[in-house]
Amino acid sequence: MSINNQLPEKSESGTLTDRAKELLAEFLRGYEKEPVLRALVQLFFPFGGPTDFLLAWKATNLYQERVLELFESIVNSVSGLEEQTLNKEFLYSEDFFEILGTCIETVARTASKNKRRYVAAFLSGTMIQGRTHDLSKQIAEDLRVLQDFHLQILASLSDSLIPNVLAPEKARELDKIIDLHKLKEITGMDWSVFNKGISDIERLGFIKHSSEATAWVGGDVQVCRKTGYFAMFKDTLAA
Repeated sequence: MSINNQLPEKSESGTLTDRAKELLAEFLRGYEKEPVLRALVQLFFPFGGPTDFLLAWKATNLYQERVLELFESIVNSVSGLEEQTLNKEFLYSEDFFEILGTCIETVARTASKNKRRYVAAFLSGTMIQGRTHDLSKQIAEDLRVLQDFHLQILASLSDSLIPNVLAPEKARELDKIIDLHKLKEITGMDWSVFNKGISDIERLGFIKHSSEATAWVGGDVQVCRKTGYFAMFKDTLAA
């Protein structure tokens, strides 16, 4: 009889232990992926173990709050739509879940509300459109690496455009030239930050520099323009 009485107790204890392990793993989600940071915390802080656990718990709560904020924003964006207008087949597809995973990871790990707003706009627009295009995944990846000063420059590009004095007959938006001095004044950045931002967004394909011939023999002038990718990026976020 004693053996029979002990077996359920052991089974119940094992279940509770497994549940405790699951809860602990949930608490450590995100922060546990930063082994260098955790090692430094345990090495340099007194009572490093408890501190490490508390930081992991705090990080998890922050991640959850930011992800919930993302979903609340999306719900607000699509709540006015009729249910049949949403492409459920697309929402259950692997393509959408891949983009969704990138967006969730991005918002969870950034303290910038502005950046989280951009990600929410992109994800809402993608859901409303009910499809991805060739550069959807690239836009999601670019949103992961763009910082606030990059986003500030991108948001101010349209206000810094001037006509091309070498070809004034060209009226297309993509033919207009970015006045970098005017753009720098609009953003209010110092030159070091501004030049870093311009270099980065050019590398990511939002703007391009090119040389154009001038009236002077052998002369040329460097001009900067928006790219078609920037237009697609902007349209995707505004959808």
